[in-house]
Amino acid sequence: MTGIEKIKNQILADAKEKAEQIIAEGNGKADNFSKLAEASIEKAKHAATKELIAKAAEHKRRLLATANMEAKKHLLATKQLIIAESFGTALEQLASWKDASYLAWLESLLRVALTEDTSSVIFSKTDKELISKSWFSAICNKKDIELLWGDFVGGFIIKSASSEINCSLEALLHGLRDKIEPEVAKVLF
Repeated sequence: MTGIEKIKNQILADAKEKAEQIIAEGNGKADNFSKLAEASIEKAKHAATKELIAKAAEHKRRLLATANMEAKKHLLATKQLIIAESFGTALEQLASWKDASYLAWLESLLRVALTEDTSSVIFSKTDKELISKSWFSAICNKKDIELLWGDFVGGFIIKSASSEINCSLEALLHGLRDKIEPEVAKVLF
């Protein structure tokens, strides 16, 4: 082997050794990169799983809150229905109150409600058998007040030129309902 061939072989050997070293370093770096990529993928999977779990928990919380709100709305509606039925039953019971005490109650209420300019008093048609013209005239002190009949459960409505006073059982119970409904709710619930 000549000197040039020796140098050439040495250069080739050094290049081969350097190439092998670069390839080994590249393989090491590739392995490192592969391990880092796998770790990054695992970390991303864990973060995504954690995020999905958090989103699922939030979705569940919202669903439960909505269901709870709906249940409360249904409970409130049911309570309101029961209260309305209670007042309806009270009105029915008042409507069946057609005796001397009812007539006395009507008289005392009418005496308070009559005014100087009263032109007519409308009683319930259901009270027609209880109320006589002589009873009515005695209460009105023979004033020229017209006795009329209307379609409501009981009580009366007083009309004058300037106003109307509704003393029907429905109106009285409605006015009372606003005041006593909280107490009724406490008793019922």
